[in-house]
Amino acid sequence: MSIPLLLTATTNPGSTINVTVNSTAERRQQYLSALEFYVESKVFKKVIFAENSGDNLEFLVPLKEKAKELGTELELLEKCGSNEWPAYGKGRGELSIIQQAFSRSKWLQEEGIRALKITGRYTVKNVLGLAEKINQTDAEVICDLRGNLSTADARFFVASKRFIEEDFFPKFELIDDRKEIYFEHVLAQAVHFNLSKGYNWELLPELPIIDGVNGTTGEKIRTSLSKKIRYQLKKKLIRY
Repeated sequence: MSIPLLLTATTNPGSTINVTVNSTAERRQQYLSALEFYVESKVFKKVIFAENSGDNLEFLVPLKEKAKELGTELELLEKCGSNEWPAYGKGRGELSIIQQAFSRSKWLQEEGIRALKITGRYTVKNVLGLAEKINQTDAEVICDLRGNLSTADARFFVASKRFIEEDFFPKFELIDDRKEIYFEHVLAQAVHFNLSKGYNWELLPELPIIDGVNGTTGEKIRTSLSKKIRYQLKKKLIRY
């Protein structure tokens, strides 16, 4: 079964701390461009776009017809999760989107179902190769662990419904940017907890080549050749 794509979105971040890209119009355009990229790539049969700030997603409706013509089903989830914790940073809102998407999406209700979560403003240039390799493994969680395994790359990861509901979402209140405990730290903690219970985790099959603007720093995301080489070395060491 081809894995569904879950794109998370907050078109209006309001007063959320540590967010530089905060123009609703700019963010809408970035989400639209990214969604068009994934629809036109024809990599995914099912795409879920989940937004948590209460924005009207009518601006994406025309894309549903285009997606259908290209063989992709597009599900738009409005008011999916919440953004009511601006003082804690964007991580709590992000996790609430993911939890609600697994609760509400018509494609994420089967036991054992997984989704590939990508931050909705970003495009991943090598998504085809990544998706093909991800579909060949049944690992409950697939993500890049970094910083001596203390953080996870939250921009691009695979998670099962069970992992989100049992291992990750119960740690929701640990996320607090004011204490420098970010979504990435808590995701890594959940992965370790997942492993301690005997479930499996795998490193991403290759480094995602992400194109976009970092929402925290406002800087263009770049993936250098040295990063790609280091990632392949890390994969070999983990296999060893």
